[in-house]
Amino acid sequence: MKYTWQEFDEDVKKIIEILPKLKKGEIKNVYGIPRGGIGQDMKLSNLLNIQDILNKGRITENTLVVDDICDSGKTLNRFRKEKKGGLFITLFWKRGSITNADFSLREKKKDWIVFPWEAD
Repeated sequence: MKYTWQEFDEDVKKIIEILPKLKKGEIKNVYGIPRGGIGQDMKLSNLLNIQDILNKGRITENTLVVDDICDSGKTLNRFRKEKKGGLFITLFWKRGSITNADFSLREKKKDWIVFPWEAD
């Protein structure tokens, strides 16, 4: 399945719309889990006019942590165990992963997802 830049832009707008309902406190910065979350990090940082942070050691409960997909859930689980981040959002989630984000936009089905920032 090819995920397009247009779909990405639409999904980022959906994230911005849902943020006030998901987070009761203020989101002060955003962290993109390398590599898949970096594009969302940059886009959300610019649109929300908040700082993006590159060092995961600076993540706090007021940080929005983003990634492209929660597939097995291992990466997200590691961040949760370290108690890093206040709100976790992914573009895609997969049924059966060991953990899930606080909010995800799309369910990953059987097809492999090719993101627009990946090489064809």
